[in-house]
Amino acid sequence: MDALDPVGEKDAEQLPTDLPEDPVQTYSCQRATPWRDQMTPPTGLPVWTTTRTAGGDGGRPGEQASPAESTFVLREIVGQGGFGEVWEAVQVSLGRLVAVKRIQDLRYVEVQHRDEELAMLEYQFRQEAIVTAQLDHPNIVPIYDLGIDGERRPLLAMKMIRGKPWGDIIREDAPYMQTEDFLNKHLPILADVAQAIAFAHSKGIVHRDIKPSQVMVGKFGEVLLTDWGLALSVRKMSSDYQILSRVAADIPTTLNASSPAGTPCLMAPEQTFSTADRVTTRTDVYLLGGTLYFLLTGTYPHEAPTAILSMKKARAGMVQDPRERAVDRIVPPELAELAMRALQPDQARRLAAAEHFIKGLNDYLTGASGRRKSLDITARLELKLQGFGKGNDSNMSGSHTRAVLRRHVGEGAITYEFFAECLSELDQAAHLWPRNLKLGTLREQVLVRYAGYAVESGDFALARVLAQRIKDKHEVALIEADIARAEAEQQRRRTRLSMAIAGAALLAVLLIGGALKNNLDLRAENARLLQQVQQQGAGADPLE
Repeated sequence: MDALDPVGEKDAEQLPTDLPEDPVQTYSCQRATPWRDQMTPPTGLPVWTTTRTAGGDGGRPGEQASPAESTFVLREIVGQGGFGEVWEAVQVSLGRLVAVKRIQDLRYVEVQHRDEELAMLEYQFRQEAIVTAQLDHPNIVPIYDLGIDGERRPLLAMKMIRGKPWGDIIREDAPYMQTEDFLNKHLPILADVAQAIAFAHSKGIVHRDIKPSQVMVGKFGEVLLTDWGLALSVRKMSSDYQILSRVAADIPTTLNASSPAGTPCLMAPEQTFSTADRVTTRTDVYLLGGTLYFLLTGTYPHEAPTAILSMKKARAGMVQDPRERAVDRIVPPELAELAMRALQPDQARRLAAAEHFIKGLNDYLTGASGRRKSLDITARLELKLQGFGKGNDSNMSGSHTRAVLRRHVGEGAITYEFFAECLSELDQAAHLWPRNLKLGTLREQVLVRYAGYAVESGDFALARVLAQRIKDKHEVALIEADIARAEAEQQRRRTRLSMAIAGAALLAVLLIGGALKNNLDLRAENARLLQQVQQQGAGADPLE
């Protein structure tokens, strides 16, 4: 198993073999799609007649109805992908602009597969229309109606949005905007998307394919989440009305929805399996986290050259911390932590709901998370400093506080690093929330205590530098008095030490002098005795 094969050959065999090459392309496993056995043909749908304005279709054969007889007049294609295309159109009966989504011309598909493809696409159109129609929310595109054309191809009429796909806007902004400006612009868009998801979850609907390209941003700030074609219900839909019950029954559930389904480079682990029974509302929370990850790093959580490798990473739950992935970017820690909490592979450890994700975004945007963290830091500092005196009393000249400091210095209970860390934490708290009212008081207390520690440690130069940073003139005077007393005491100790050394030296001289005198006396006595012995020896008879 290598870095590009995190799951291994055994698990890779369980992954689908018909994945697209592009890991950013939406995928739905058709082998598990239940439409073949369960599809309800779209009978009873209104037959819409359409015509196209001159040149609006790029020269393809058009409908024969005149504009006056048409239900919709198609003006130009405004979106295209897969087998679908979206037209700007005029709804003749109401004289308003709408968007009409329909299946592209399928005559290029082999004859033996055309009916099968058309039936599948009819099912998917009906599914998307019914799901989206249940979701009346400002950030979800309203569906107006569902019909078929003369060739029985489904047509979906919806609100016309003038704008651009969010993914295109991100790509335009990312290279040129400062991080703070970029996030301040795009995080509110993500919050709107998350609001749409939270509403869908309240209706028991899971989207399963959230990504920037599925979001339209209008000219006037509208944010609309589109493409609910992979959505499913995670709870039984019920209604008191027979018609609504029959329609709701066509919404896929975790028991019969296609799976694997989604975008491989963003998929939650539970989306990679052949059944959707593991999918919950937390699956969408994972996708919201993946979209935030993309904003922070410019890459997707399961970035890989191919879709199969992306899906392997998704199956294994492999996500690198955004601060490690984008070392060349400024990644706010609170947003990195929010993304990673949403991207937990284990659903039990993942953020529980879209509302929690929204709260995390709003806390960052409003500074609420910074305020909380700043207050937490200052609360911890208050506890640290209580050991230096009574409560938060910052008077360092009192005998009690001096005694406490002296004991700390003697026991080695605190060091210079302790005070350096305190000042560093205050700087961090100030960065998180400059208006924290406790910052000024605590900084004064730390500086006063730090200066007192420097005095007790005999580092008078440092104590004077710290005193210059203290605003309270009374405290500065007390510290200067402490320094003067400590220096005087130090001078007295030096004088006493010098006198002690001089006395010891004199005593040593006397001892050495006495020892030398005794040595000389001893040598003289030895010489006298030797002389006597020699004299006695010279007067004796040699024959005796």
